[in-house]
Amino acid sequence: LETVLLCIRTRVEKKKFLLVLDDVWTEDKTKWENLKLQVIMQSCAQDSTILVTTRKEGVAKMMRATSSMIHLDKLSDRDCLALFNSFAFLDREEDGANGFGVIGAEIVKKCKGLPLAAKTLGSLVWYKKTREEWQDVLNSKIWELEEVEEQVFRPLLLSYYDLAPAVKRCLL
Repeated sequence: LETVLLCIRTRVEKKKFLLVLDDVWTEDKTKWENLKLQVIMQSCAQDSTILVTTRKEGVAKMMRATSSMIHLDKLSDRDCLALFNSFAFLDREEDGANGFGVIGAEIVKKCKGLPLAAKTLGSLVWYKKTREEWQDVLNSKIWELEEVEEQVFRPLLLSYYDLAPAVKRCLL
């Protein structure tokens, strides 16, 4: 870690930069202290910035960044459907006449405006070529889980359950 930090510090020394840490989950202060972001920021040019995205307010509190937090709303139904469709129909026309559009709209309702869910499910159904396969995604029992964190992970679990058994073992 020290070697990597030295390399980063050397690269950004006296340079202006924007460092984006996307989808941060860890609230463990010792892990953040090991990154030594303050040391890196001291060696770079003025107005350099670190942007952190997270779903957990505890991360912002731990970083003492609550005063500059920007809360993002969920996507509108229309925008969520557009995002889903951009992945689901990547290289083919949206085929509402064959029932895909109706099933897709129902799947999108289950995304509850979460971009990650729309993107993940759109990518999942892109591989599905029949209405029955799309309907299986819509009717999956995974949607019935009640744990709060599962609202983010349901689409990922659907993708996981759709993997070949050999690939699933790689992720365990």
